[in-house]
Amino acid sequence: AVEAVAAAAAAAPKLTARDRWQLAVKHSKERRGTVGAARDVFDPWWDRNLHQLRSEVCMRYDYDPETQEWAESETLCKIEKGAFAEGAMRRCFRMKKLSQSMRSAFIKLDWRHCPNYVAKEYKDDAIRARRDVVFDDVRMQMTAKHWGNRFNAKKPPKQVDFIQCFVLELPDRPGAPVFCCERLIAGEYVKYNNNSGYIDEEHLRSTPQAFSHFTFHESHGSEMVVDVQGVGDLYTDPQFHTIDGEEYGEGNLGPRGMASFLGTHHCDDLCRLLGLPPFVLSAKRRREMHAGHMAHVKHVHDMEEEEHSQSKSKDGEG
Repeated sequence: AVEAVAAAAAAAPKLTARDRWQLAVKHSKERRGTVGAARDVFDPWWDRNLHQLRSEVCMRYDYDPETQEWAESETLCKIEKGAFAEGAMRRCFRMKKLSQSMRSAFIKLDWRHCPNYVAKEYKDDAIRARRDVVFDDVRMQMTAKHWGNRFNAKKPPKQVDFIQCFVLELPDRPGAPVFCCERLIAGEYVKYNNNSGYIDEEHLRSTPQAFSHFTFHESHGSEMVVDVQGVGDLYTDPQFHTIDGEEYGEGNLGPRGMASFLGTHHCDDLCRLLGLPPFVLSAKRRREMHAGHMAHVKHVHDMEEEEHSQSKSKDGEG
């Protein structure tokens, strides 16, 4: 770009060599400023300087839901020491990882242009010691991604997807800890339903609820994907219910969890378009499910009010 600007400047007979050089430098600086601004827009972590962190050797484990096999590979990553967010059970760390598929970046160790990842770690020491829990989380999300492909094959108006995730092991750290990792999603994060019958009524989205219904119907009632959440229709952190209540952790509530969703889900035009039959519950069971749903809504509201009050009191102290 600098050479092109210099050549264009040279074509102007009234400019001296010094003028041409200054013009080339000016355009070069403007271009760098534009690129930097674009990076700030597309990379929300640009100012965190993750590229300056110490790199660590890591083992990556990917699950294939079709073959039900794991594949491992070795690469390098950089993870911030402190968590930037946390939920009830896990905390999240900013991370960059070299991609083996991007050979140029890998060979040059071009950390600045490596994609951003979120590395999730359980807060409870006992759960962290059970490495299989993290592997189960990844297996669950990748199996949900497979269900997403089956849903999309029905040609719904809006397609869905689950973020590609994998297990990351840091063998050089004490205890060789493992993390559940996935690419950073930018945008408004929404929980559309959960594993106990809650359904988001603020955004009134049909696709997430129809997807949960679809997994139940297509599996002939043997399993259901719930805890559908994410940005738009790019989802993460799902939960499975299975007919026998086995596998997929403590969040698998079995038939009771399935009934909780079916008791609060109301089929609409999308369900009918996909050929999903309504699941008929007794009037008593529906009333019980609705009461449980309203209790959950009140609980969430009370928690938000408490957090708001605490925030205001802290601001007052400051």
